[in-house]
Amino acid sequence: MQALDMRLVKRMLRIFLVISIISITLLLVFTSTKDTLPSLKRLNPSYLILALVAVLFYIWFETLWLRILVWSVSGWMSLSGALEFILGGSFLTLVPFGIAGVPLQMYILHRENKLSIGESGSVLLVRSLLITLLLPIVLPVVYIYYSTILQQGFVVNIARYLLIAVGLGILILVLSSLSTNRTRAFMYKFAKTERARGIVEKITEELSNMKSTLREFFIRGKWKLPLAFLVACASRACFFFLPYPILKAIGLSPPLGQTMITQIVLSYLLLFAPTPGASGIAEGSGFLLFKSLCPEHLLGIFIVLWRFFSYYLLVILGGILLVRMVSVDKSERGK
Repeated sequence: MQALDMRLVKRMLRIFLVISIISITLLLVFTSTKDTLPSLKRLNPSYLILALVAVLFYIWFETLWLRILVWSVSGWMSLSGALEFILGGSFLTLVPFGIAGVPLQMYILHRENKLSIGESGSVLLVRSLLITLLLPIVLPVVYIYYSTILQQGFVVNIARYLLIAVGLGILILVLSSLSTNRTRAFMYKFAKTERARGIVEKITEELSNMKSTLREFFIRGKWKLPLAFLVACASRACFFFLPYPILKAIGLSPPLGQTMITQIVLSYLLLFAPTPGASGIAEGSGFLLFKSLCPEHLLGIFIVLWRFFSYYLLVILGGILLVRMVSVDKSERGK
């Protein structure tokens, strides 16, 4: 767990806080009018409670379909381990592109179910593939009913970047695991020392483990994969529903379909934002896409509430869990 002590994570946290505070301050300054304060007096807390319930159901469904995936190749994962996996991963999205979350999640899978690096990698890969499978379902709906969202320049550019990055990453992983001999031969061209060749052998060994584990998903887990996908759909539905009760809480009556689709577009666009926790980009994108659903004098307040329930809360919970993990690991090493 020394990876959690990395200076990179702390530096990204500081940058995230600075950019988020600046973004929120600017939003509030430029959107607040004389109508903002009187409107806030009509805030309905019951809808904020509904938003919190949606977040809790989202977290629970996320842990459930992760546990079903792990069950496909191993034993049943504990709820506490699944929470650390999901929320710890959310906290470490403070490091752009989620690069810090992958080692943590592999560590948790090894600690909980004794999965090797290759086996853990296959779980992460299948999890990413199932999330990606949601795109063919939601994109036609977005295109048919709300194609104007996709026609905005910044949305098109980020979507193109996202599809290329995700597609290349998944393609490289799949091809590497399916053809381990060619992968070994390719990497040997750059391995000039005995130590380097040892690392190549270790990498190809884990790729072979990933390949065999992927096969297990489709043999032992042939009915568990569709079940995991259905639970993942339920999880994402809770998350996509989230802006609706927040808009209701500030006294608005937005169209449910347009609200959810706007959240869908934002969720996928922000996956690989290059700033810590998509700070700045999320607030700006939310402002541009939600302004058709929320009047300007309430837009800054809505963005703050939306970011809190959709991201800040997950980061806070993830940070608490990771601090607990570090303290437990230190106490165990001290025995």
